[in-house]
Amino acid sequence: EEQVDCIPRDVLEAVLKGIHASNIEALRPENLALLSPRVLWSLVHIFPDRSSIPEMYQELLPDQNWTFLRRRAQQLSEKALENLRQEQEAKGEVANGEQAAEVIAAVEHAM
Repeated sequence: EEQVDCIPRDVLEAVLKGIHASNIEALRPENLALLSPRVLWSLVHIFPDRSSIPEMYQELLPDQNWTFLRRRAQQLSEKALENLRQEQEAKGEVANGEQAAEVIAAVEHAM
């Protein structure tokens, strides 16, 4: 049996705000499950009466815009992804997926 150490509600709020600001697509339930099962299961633990992850997000952070969850994720072509990566690299930016992972890692390191 696998056990998950749940994140306190206030910390979970901060983590989700950080991910929302850095990489909104990481908050799609299927992406969050891969990025951090701990965050996902913490949501489920805190909101056992909610039937979906988007409902949990809305309950936890009602001031954030969650409408992106109702539309399909935008799929960029390989060429567009490479162009975006090169543009971000030229600007010294970290890829969005890496930013979301860094937010989670920072919180877990602080705990």
